[in-house]
Amino acid sequence: MRLLLERNSSAGISAQRTKWVLKEFDDFANACKLNDPHITEEFVRKWRGTRTADCDRTLYAKYSVWSQLTAMMSRNGCACFIPRLPKQPKSDFPPYIFTREQIKAIFAASDEYRLYDIHMGKCISYRY
Repeated sequence: MRLLLERNSSAGISAQRTKWVLKEFDDFANACKLNDPHITEEFVRKWRGTRTADCDRTLYAKYSVWSQLTAMMSRNGCACFIPRLPKQPKSDFPPYIFTREQIKAIFAASDEYRLYDIHMGKCISYRY
């Protein structure tokens, strides 16, 4: 796992999400009392059965980490099942593009806010 994180980090890929996904895999493996380091198709399917609350995009990201991890393990002599990525989900989020006038209004409104107190522990601001 450490090798995968180092490789991703050197490629400029944020390691934070990968760390959480790998921790999830590790927790699952510990809960299943996995002693053999070889990842099988059955093991991945069993893990998938527990992911009932994950949306398609989250599952795609997690399968991506599975594929990277098991491919790296296989290249390093630990034969593993390498899961195929599911079909990448399409975003149903319609982007909103602000007009120049809207952007100017946002900046004008934010310029009106003044810091109420200079203490770093307080985040209160007031409009004048």
